[in-house]
Formats: sequence, C-alpha cells, structure tokens
Amino acid sequence: MDEKPQKLSTVFNNAWEINEKLEGCELSTSSGEYQKQLTECIQLLERATMMVNDLSLFSKNERSDEIPTSDIRYLLLPALLGDLTMRSTTDERMEVLDRAKVYWRDFIARCRCYELTEEEIPEEPSSERVRPTGPPNLRGMEMNREAKIKRYKEKKDLEGKIKTIGTWKYVATKDDETQREYYLLMLKSWLHKALEELPSIYQESEMLQHMAKRRERGEDQTTPSENREPTHKPLKPFVLLRDKLQAEVYGAGYPSLPTMTLEEFYQKEIDEGKILLDSRNPGPAEEEAEKTASEIKKEQDVETDDPAALNKARGWDDWKDDHKQGWGNRENMG
Repeated sequence: MDEKPQKLSTVFNNAWEINEKLEGCELSTSSGEYQKQLTECIQLLERATMMVNDLSLFSKNERSDEIPTSDIRYLLLPALLGDLTMRSTTDERMEVLDRAKVYWRDFIARCRCYELTEEEIPEEPSSERVRPTGPPNLRGMEMNREAKIKRYKEKKDLEGKIKTIGTWKYVATKDDETQREYYLLMLKSWLHKALEELPSIYQESEMLQHMAKRRERGEDQTTPSENREPTHKPLKPFVLLRDKLQAEVYGAGYPSLPTMTLEEFYQKEIDEGKILLDSRNPGPAEEEAEKTASEIKKEQDVETDDPAALNKARGWDDWKDDHKQGWGNRENMG
C-alpha cells in the first residue's frame, strides 16, 4: 500500500518536470524533438491518472478540505492533460480538440465537485442554434466584459501569490500547510485557464466543422486562375531611362511626344542665336519701362512750354480729331 503512492508521486513529478522543461525551451512546438517530449509527458500523466483511479484517491462525497495534502495536487491531472493535448501536432486537429475539450470539462467539473469554484462549465454552442438578428444586448456585453476583467485580475493575483511562495520543487520541502496553500492556488490558477480555453476550443471546432462542410459541397476547390487576385511580386530597385519612360506614358507614335525639357529647348534657342542675351534685345519689362519714361518726358516738355514739344502735341491732337479710333482701312471689309 505504501509503495503505490510513492510510485504515483514519482510518475507525477517526472511529468511535471518535463512540462516545465517544455514551457521553458526554445524549440518549436511542431519540431520532432518537442513533440517527442510532449508525447512522453502525456503518457506519464495518463499513467498517473490510471493509478489515481485504481487507488480510488477521490470521492464525490468529500470536500477539498478532506483530501490529504499529498493527494490534492493530483486534481491537476486533467488540466495538465488538456493543456498538453492542445500542443500536439501528431494527430488531426479535430481529434486533438475533442480530447482537450473532455479534459478541460472534467477538470472544471472536479473543481465544482470539491467546492473549489462556483463557475459553470462553458456551454458548447449548438450547430443548429439561431443567430441573433436584433440589436446587440449591450447590457449582456457589458456584464461579460466586467466578468472577464474580474477574472483577469484574479488570475494575476493568483500568479503573484504562487510566485511569492516559490517553485514546485521548493514547496515540496516545506511544511504541510504551505504545500496545501500552494496546491490550492495552483488549482484555482489552472481553473482560470480552463475557463479561457474551452470557449476557444468551441470556436475552433465550429470553424473546422464549417470548413469540412464546405469541402463536402466542393466549395473549396481551386478557383479558376482568371478569378484569382494577381500575385504581387516583391518590389525591387529599378532605373527608368527617359526613352522607356516616354514610351510607357505616351505610347509609341504619340503625335505630341516631347523630346526635350523646357530648359533644354531654351538653351538650344540661345545656342542657335534665336534668343539674344544682349541688352539690345530688351524683354517685355524693359520695353514697358522705356514707354513709361518717354511719356513722362513728353509731359515735362509740355509743362515747360517747349515750342517743339507743344507743336508736336497740337499736331498729334489735330490728327486724332480727323482720324477717329477704329476707322482704319475699311476698304476690304464686308
């Protein structure tokens, strides 16, 4: 009788050590070495579960305070199996989810049985449920949000208390009261994880079932290439030559295809002597300035009673009186 519990504790402790090693390793969860150690840990936990059943360590007629401290840690078995099973990649995903779901639900049920929690087991949505069509239940959403926040704070508080007490190996060397407190905190912490994991499993299972139905209807067949979105090629450095750029923008033979920039055209006109940069070739601004200066000079000459300027001004006025503006040459006008 004394040999079996010791053997059970050895099996359980070996499984716990492997689990801690997997959580702290840098291996990919899909790697062969990781999956090998994962399978070994699951087998040890399954063996420990069978030993607990053979020894009839737990009874539904007792409460948690009636369970010996050395045995209460074994209530973690279904939670550990559920967590490790979720990491398995050796089986079909739907089979993995189904097994993990059984473990998590069993763990919550045990915690409820031993009055460790009053939380209900999250219900699995029915495939035939009617989706709500009316406005969202804002009050229900708010209550759900508050419950999640409360659960999150409790989880962080539990993790802090567990860390304060110490590691699993350290606690094994402490007195009965410290061990019991530690194991109960661990159970409550894993309970929070179970309540988070189950809804996620339900959601993933529903998605996989939906995909399976689509496959049965042939809706996931490869779509024709013409309906596919074009695959975007990765960008790479490139240099645009002028001729190539012009051809891409205007097309071959475009009648107004520019062959040079404005600066190049201006320089070409200068080189060919069509534009003079000499002061003798005034620009529009210079011509306007000269015209203004000439008018001012005429006014000054009239004001100073210059005889030549007065005769010229009077002659110009007489000519304008005889030749009205706009008359011009009307001989060829219709």
